[in-house]
Amino acid sequence: MNAERAASYARAIADGSLDLLAIHIAEGLPSDAESAQELDILEAHGLLTSHTALIHSVGLSVSQLARVHRAGASIVWSPRSNFELYGATANVDAAFREGVTISLAPDWSPSGSDNMWEEIQYAFQVSSQQLNSLFTARQLVEMASAIPARVARIDDKVGALAPGMLADLFLVQAGPDVPPQEPYEAILHKNITAIDLVVIDGVPVYGDPVMLKALHVNAELFQLCGTQKALNAAALPNGPFTEVESRLRERMKSLGSELGPLDSCSTQH
Repeated sequence: MNAERAASYARAIADGSLDLLAIHIAEGLPSDAESAQELDILEAHGLLTSHTALIHSVGLSVSQLARVHRAGASIVWSPRSNFELYGATANVDAAFREGVTISLAPDWSPSGSDNMWEEIQYAFQVSSQQLNSLFTARQLVEMASAIPARVARIDDKVGALAPGMLADLFLVQAGPDVPPQEPYEAILHKNITAIDLVVIDGVPVYGDPVMLKALHVNAELFQLCGTQKALNAAALPNGPFTEVESRLRERMKSLGSELGPLDSCSTQH
């Protein structure tokens, strides 16, 4: 890291003008000496603080994770991308035992999940199959919602349903196979089409066509995984979905490529 830039970040954290430094670190196996040294470099620049979120952290050892906890820093876990790129992921078992705050995110499209829903399901598989069911359904959902809101210091606006907060929420079909006392299980086992409604800052933007119609939304219909869904075209910042798709398709064609599929239902594994 450039020393001058590191010093500017450290000053911004100290004077309160920077809420969070989210930085990719230790993107390699623990046997990779360069990855293992990155935490030392970050700490030497005074940037390992309670205002630091370490993205990936695959190469961090147990003792290094203990240092992360003592500093009040957190990690961002991206299991699918980690396994695709390195064949391993961060030692979240040790991080959890050390008391490190853990958020969950897909990383990026080429190697991560297409969306947060699929990343939660992937993390559940890892937890169940490799970590002795370390995380509950509720913990995984909170790792993708309430916890990152606190880490980013925006939990006065998002991350919970409460008076004065932004009304960001989604409704999911539970179905008869999901016990009423375990609502988070619906997210772990249902297809993404089970999302019936998405509301952002109180505005319905996506969901089941019947539900959007009931909310007096002029819906734009489309197919997702073979199921008809709807968008609130008036609420989309870049115009109706069909127009955005057309512009992207033309742009990709000019680059000698083509637009990928909207969903990954046929390629999920």
